[in-house]
Amino acid sequence: MKTCHLNDTLVILKGPTHAQITVNNQWAAVALDRFHKGSNSKIDVSIDGSNEIIELGWDSNFSTAAMKEEIYMAYHGGESIAMFVMSVLCGFKYVEQSEIGTGVDYCFNMNEPGDDNLNFLDGGHYVEISGILKETKNNTLKSRVKDKHEQINRGGAKTLPSSVIVTLFSEPKIIKEVHS
Repeated sequence: MKTCHLNDTLVILKGPTHAQITVNNQWAAVALDRFHKGSNSKIDVSIDGSNEIIELGWDSNFSTAAMKEEIYMAYHGGESIAMFVMSVLCGFKYVEQSEIGTGVDYCFNMNEPGDDNLNFLDGGHYVEISGILKETKNNTLKSRVKDKHEQINRGGAKTLPSSVIVTLFSEPKIIKEVHS
């Protein structure tokens, strides 16, 4: 079983500041800590139909006084997990946020673009991200994955290489699925 730490993202991924990645990781930690003790859990990860269980650790030694909102836990925690998946598990080294209307949240690249490459987003892999703290009758992992694919279809990036990444924090389970 592969053992990873959420902070591995800090070592690999460029684009966002370390502070941004750290804050997202803290939101993910708050969400994970609601369901999993000891800042560690086995996580079921499905990447493009290939399943594996990894052991994931995270830091929980920080103040959570200003981190109570569940919507932010799911949203920013989902971003953290998606950045972890794309960088640590899939090998992407650079990410930039997409614009509203594209139907996706971020564009990942295998390498950091040079200063002379102003159109680097043209060759990237786009990702639509979501997080769910706990499933309900009307909000399941399966339905959220479907909704995110539909969102890509409605956006400007629908013909570009893209994926959906949805995290269910209570299980925990992560699904990365290529959009077709």
